[in-house]
Amino acid sequence: MHRTLASVLAIAGSLCLPGVGNAQATYSLTQVVPISGAVSTTVAGLNDEGDLALTVNNGPTVATYLWRRGIETNIGGLGPSPQFVESGGLNDLVQIVGTALSPSSGTFSAYVWSRGHMTELPTPAGTTAAFGVHINLLGQIVGQVYDANFNAHAALWSRGRVTLLPETAAGGDPFPVAINIRGEIVGTINDSSNVPNTVRWRRSTPTVLVNNATPSAINDEGQVVGTLLGTISPFLWENGKTTQLPMLPGTANGVASGINDWGQIVGETSNIAVLWQNGTPIDLNSRIATNDPLRRYVHLQAATQINNLGQIAATGTDSRSSSPELWYLLTPVH
Repeated sequence: MHRTLASVLAIAGSLCLPGVGNAQATYSLTQVVPISGAVSTTVAGLNDEGDLALTVNNGPTVATYLWRRGIETNIGGLGPSPQFVESGGLNDLVQIVGTALSPSSGTFSAYVWSRGHMTELPTPAGTTAAFGVHINLLGQIVGQVYDANFNAHAALWSRGRVTLLPETAAGGDPFPVAINIRGEIVGTINDSSNVPNTVRWRRSTPTVLVNNATPSAINDEGQVVGTLLGTISPFLWENGKTTQLPMLPGTANGVASGINDWGQIVGETSNIAVLWQNGTPIDLNSRIATNDPLRRYVHLQAATQINNLGQIAATGTDSRSSSPELWYLLTPVH
C-alpha cells in the first residue's frame, strides 16, 4: 500500500497537477449548495476524488450526506428514520465514519459507511457511548469511547476489532483526531493541570509532541499541524521540530487545519482563509481565478482541508446571501 501511494504521488508529480507544489496556482470555486431546510452544514471530510462528507443539521435531526460532483446523497443511519447521524471522516474508497444513535442501545455509537451500507462498530463491554472520528485508506478508524463510569478513552478499530489506546502518565481525556496510512494517530491528552497537549500514538505508544497545543491533521509523511494555544497560532510539527507558521500581515491569530502529502497546509488567520506554501502564507481570496463568476461576491474565511490534488474545502460568505457561513470546494485551474 505504501508503494501504491508513492506511485500515485510520483505520477501526479510527473503530470504537474495544478496547485500541487505550485505557489502561483489559482482556483475555481464550487459552492456546496445547502440542503433544503438545513440550519447548518459542516464539511467533515474531503478525499482525493474531490468527494465531501457533510454533516447537515436540519433542526430536529442531524444527517450525513455524501457530496460527489455536486450530487448530495443522504447515507441513512443504523435504523429507519434516523434522528442523528454525524460524519467524521472520509477516505479515498468513499468510506465514511462518524457517530449515530444506535437503535438497539439508544446511545451514541461509532459507525462506518461503505458501499451503501452502514455498520455499527464494536465497543468494549460496559461502553456508554462511542464516537467515530477519522479513517485512513486502509480502513483503520480512530475515535473515542466512554466506559461505564463515563471516562473517555481513545480507540482504534482495525479489521473489525477495537483496541483502547494507552494514555500518558498523569494524562486524561484522550481524544484522537486523525490517523495516517502508517497507522500513526494524533490527538490530545490533557496533562495533570488539564492543559491539552498534542500526542502521537505510534505502534500504540503515546508520545507528547507539542505542549499546550491541539492537532488538526497528520499526513502520510508524519507531518502534524494544529494550533498553539498559548499564542493562538498555527504550527507545523516535523521530525521532532515545532515551527510556528507565519500569519498574514495585519492578522493577530490563526489556526492550521489541514495538510496534504505534499506539505501544503491550509487554515485561517483572523477570519481569512490561508494556504501555506513552503512556509509562506497566501490569502486564498487573492487566488480565486479572475474569470470565476463567484470571485466578486465571495470572501473565504477559513480553509479546513486540502487533498493531494490541491483541492481545498473552505468556508466563506457571499455578499448576495444572508447566510453567515457557506461552504466551497476550491479546485486548482493552473
